[in-house]
Amino acid sequence: MKFKIHTVAASITLLGMTSGCSTMHFNNGDVPSSPTTQSEWHHNAVASLVEVSSPVDLKSRCNGNNWSEVTTETSFVNGLAGAVGNGILLGLPVWNPMTVEYTCSK
Repeated sequence: MKFKIHTVAASITLLGMTSGCSTMHFNNGDVPSSPTTQSEWHHNAVASLVEVSSPVDLKSRCNGNNWSEVTTETSFVNGLAGAVGNGILLGLPVWNPMTVEYTCSK
């Protein structure tokens, strides 16, 4: 009986840790006619209170041009990776990866 309770508790914890997908989208003017979108992972820690990765410098990423769209997202893959990484650390919310996708103006 004890094993069953621990299994259910672990399953609920894992489900809660992997179900927190979110997306924020920002527009900055017109989208180019043939947009080229780049994406990269951004890493936060301690329940997203500490930024581990440097902020995405859109001016340098876009070679001095303006950006037209930015999307920050905690995808299923980000959540799964975070859940596995945090599960190794006894379920503590230490690592919170997200994907940053950006489109540069031409």
